[in-house]
Amino acid sequence: MLKDPDENSEIQDVERLLREIRQALESIIGAMSAAGMFEGVGGMNQEIQIAYQSAVIGN
Repeated sequence: MLKDPDENSEIQDVERLLREIRQALESIIGAMSAAGMFEGVGGMNQEIQIAYQSAVIGN
């Protein structure tokens, strides 16, 4: 993130980063769902959703 983080904004920076990661994962899941018509993508989509749920929702 920042080279010299401000102690007062460290938590906000981490929360913003987690929000951005969550949004990126949701975009990946959406793209994988849209590509579900291609063989083999369905299984990958399920694996990504499981990883997402355990990392984001499970906490």
